[in-house]
Amino acid sequence: MLEMALGSFSAPPRREVLIEGAKYLDLANMEGIPPPPWNCAVAAGGSCTDSQQRIDFVAQYFGDRPWINFEGEPANPDSAESAYPSTWSPYTTQAQRGAGYQGMVSESVNAKTTVTGSYPVVGFYWWGAFDQDGEKLNWGLLTPHDNPYDGKSATIVGAGTDQWGYPTGGEIGNYGDFIDDVTSANDGALPSMAP
Repeated sequence: MLEMALGSFSAPPRREVLIEGAKYLDLANMEGIPPPPWNCAVAAGGSCTDSQQRIDFVAQYFGDRPWINFEGEPANPDSAESAYPSTWSPYTTQAQRGAGYQGMVSESVNAKTTVTGSYPVVGFYWWGAFDQDGEKLNWGLLTPHDNPYDGKSATIVGAGTDQWGYPTGGEIGNYGDFIDDVTSANDGALPSMAP
């Protein structure tokens, strides 16, 4: 199977790219179609009013084919990367980030093309599993110390040991809960995928 990223920051690629891509790609990565809440908050000043048009544009030129999205959003002030500013993210807490994640999953699950009635979004790639010290951004589900952002482990003291017996904590601050929103959103999406 051939997969390739098309478009950028929730903007669909040009129609010529979609037409040619449809000839060769089994699965496209649309980089956020429909737009996730964080792209709308930054680029559109709070909300995107043309999500359906973006979905339909892709379907019109790419055809009735599935796609995935590339997603990720930091909340640096409430993370192990808090020493570094992130001026482009609308989120300052893990709770806000979690609400944005839930909105992204809901938008993806409910994305439906007008012409065919298909639900083309079949998944997404979350960037990333852990924070990126090199990028100085809170991309992760985990801190660089391997503590999950669950509101208990990614803290100064920690919550004891993890399921493998390793101690949690040791962070320079106490960081909020992102994991519960991720779990809730993912669990909530499962019934819509069942036959």
